[in-house]
This record gives sequence, C-alpha cells and structure tokens, in this order.
Amino acid sequence: MDYENTKTGERLEIEYYSDENDNPRQWDNMGTMILNHKNYNLGDDDYGIETYEELVDYLKEQEAEIVIKVWGYDHGGLSISTTRNGQFADEWDSGLLGVIYATKNEILDNFTGWNNRTGKRKPMRKYLTKKLREMATRNLESEVRTYNKYLNSEIVCYTLYDKDGEVIDNCGGIYVLDDEDELDAVLSNVGGKRKDWE
Repeated sequence: MDYENTKTGERLEIEYYSDENDNPRQWDNMGTMILNHKNYNLGDDDYGIETYEELVDYLKEQEAEIVIKVWGYDHGGLSISTTRNGQFADEWDSGLLGVIYATKNEILDNFTGWNNRTGKRKPMRKYLTKKLREMATRNLESEVRTYNKYLNSEIVCYTLYDKDGEVIDNCGGIYVLDDEDELDAVLSNVGGKRKDWE
C-alpha cells in the first residue's frame, strides 16, 4: 500500500509484516496462556495438559486468581477470542482452546509501578481490589487480542521516503488496533494528519 503526502511530497510504503521470531507470547506478559489444538503449537509452552480436568487441577495448583477462557475458530486460518459469540459460537469450526490466567502475585507485580521521583519501585501491593481485578481482566483480554493479531499477521511495517526518494524512516512490528486501519496504525509513528495522505 503506497500513500503520498499531498503537502510534503513524502511517500509512505506500508506492507504486512511477518516475523515468527516476534511472538508476543515471548514478551513480558502478565498472563500465562495455555492452549491446546491438534494442528497448532499455541500459547506459552507445552504444559502436557490434555483434558479439561487436568487443566482445572493445574490452575488450582498455580493458585490462579483470574482465569479467562480462550475460544478458537478454525476455518481457513485460526482466530482466538475471549468471547463466545459470532464465529466463535459456530458449532462446527469453533471450540474451547484453553485459558489465559494470572496469579495474585503476577497481578500485584504487574500493577506495582515505579516512583518517578526516586526511580525506585514502589513496595508490592498486598491486596487485590475490585479495580485491580478489572484492570487485570482487561490486560489479559488484550494479551489474547494481540496474540490473535500475531496469528493472523495483522502486523505492518512501513518505509517513509522524502520527495527525492531517500529513506527517512522505517519500522516494523506495528500491530493494527481493532478500530483502525493500516494507515492509522503507521501515522501514530510517522505523524501527520490522515487527510494529508492519499
């Protein structure tokens, strides 16, 4: 996809980006994702869990505080979601893949920030409040959405050229958010207004 800036003459080239080495499950995530599919190697690791009962026992052992089911839709490609509606409710091509979960300590550790004045980490919180639970749930759901984008190659890279064709900037690994298209995702890095690019 090529765009030209009508004011500056710059040219923007956007391509879909695929890097199997940039799996978001290898990032510093709060949650642990356990997924099981006969045709795909998914989630964080192979936990050797084959049945739902084994999964429940494992989650108890880990003292999982928040557990969210992860559904899959496998029809010409795999999509995952934390909700069971639309295509994820299809009786033939969808089903439960597993869960994403976080323990109390993982949640508290994730939401204990740094003190900007001293540069030191604030002491670990001790209690999970309702607000922390809500924030942790949103975080886990976001991890699933990000992983889904990775599985479906909804990631772009761009190269920005000046009016003479010289490379000004380039970047890869930009995840396209649900409410934007490729140009919107790149403009957050490049700058400028959408109306100036055609």
